[in-house]
Amino acid sequence: GKWYLVEARNDPALVARAKANYELALALQPDLEEAVMVDGIYRWWVASDYVGAQALLAKAHALKPQDATPLFLAGLVHVSRGEWHAAVEPLHRGIELDPRDIETVSMLAGVYMALHRYADAKPLAERAVSIDPTAVSALVALAGLHQLDGDVAGMGRVLDAAPPSAHSNPDYVELRKDYLLYRRDYAGARALYSGLQP
Repeated sequence: GKWYLVEARNDPALVARAKANYELALALQPDLEEAVMVDGIYRWWVASDYVGAQALLAKAHALKPQDATPLFLAGLVHVSRGEWHAAVEPLHRGIELDPRDIETVSMLAGVYMALHRYADAKPLAERAVSIDPTAVSALVALAGLHQLDGDVAGMGRVLDAAPPSAHSNPDYVELRKDYLLYRRDYAGARALYSGLQP
């Protein structure tokens, strides 16, 4: 699959096997979108060839324009290099193609937060939570945006809706601590400092 190389990056044998597989696929079908996309992932994630990666991801998208994945990956390449402004356009186009893809929606919300475009980030974070109410990263982003707005009640509603798996997330714990302090629940905040859930 397309994420195999990302997961296998630190295992040279697995990377070599994946590279051989997609090169064989490209030899048999040079315009196979999935293989071109994986070649782009290899150029980015393994070879650090960012220009080559973006060219291959653009080719993959041209081969299958209805697939939003190459656009998400193009945005991800920009994000990995701190190119926040450049990441907006491919991610936005990806959402136009697939409005319910939580990875792309969450990524663009994060990009807007990095750019301090909080008004643009908030509806995307809300959409991500509506797509998957258990997505901890989306819940944390939305709670943080409520915090920036000074909306303590909204912050609390989002934090209270988080699944138990969120309780081990450092960002969730930090926001929960802030929320308890805003509420002057000092005993609850102390419990968090002690590693206990209030």
